[in-house]
Amino acid sequence: MEYKFFMSAIEHKEIEKVQIMLEKYIDASASYIISMETSKTAHKETKGQHMHYAVQMDDKQYDAFRHTCFNNTYKLRGRAVDGQPRQYGKIKQVRDESKFLSYTVKDKNIIYKNIDLKTIQEYICKSYERVDKKDTVQALMDHLSSKAFYRDIETMQDNIAIDHIELEILKYSMQNNKAVTKSYIKHITSTFLQLHLKDREKHIKEIFAYIRYN
Repeated sequence: MEYKFFMSAIEHKEIEKVQIMLEKYIDASASYIISMETSKTAHKETKGQHMHYAVQMDDKQYDAFRHTCFNNTYKLRGRAVDGQPRQYGKIKQVRDESKFLSYTVKDKNIIYKNIDLKTIQEYICKSYERVDKKDTVQALMDHLSSKAFYRDIETMQDNIAIDHIELEILKYSMQNNKAVTKSYIKHITSTFLQLHLKDREKHIKEIFAYIRYN
């Protein structure tokens, strides 16, 4: 059976409870790894603590576990809502399962089952700290979604402070040791405005102007 890779913003102290729930929804012979990590920039509601999962399970088993654990027990958000970032999510397409398994164990703070120690050690040896580009962009979008970017002056009270968005992208990138270009900042700003800005339909003329003249 193939692995499913997903994450949740749950505090590490809940690991035993999460593990018990997970095992109710997978086959007894299924292999899994749960990694407990702490982010310096994301998941502020859990002080950066979150979990990554690599689990042999099918879609039906994942949906049942997600519904019970993430939705009902921990009341997590599956998407950004009202400026709050998502708290769980699944990787939709995995091109290299081995690399994702290695990535899952990279911090070495893990629990696992039905995998021999030698294999785990091999994953750790191959592990890497590089975050997938798609995950990096999503983390940045979640960060931007947690903030408000509106002019606070009488004549432009509802207008988007687009320069503040661009500045926040630069600050976030520098804090994460990433050098960025003008074109990157413009691209990320455009993506945020079109896909992640709250009430973006209300500001469609401003968004169109930004796209047109930048």
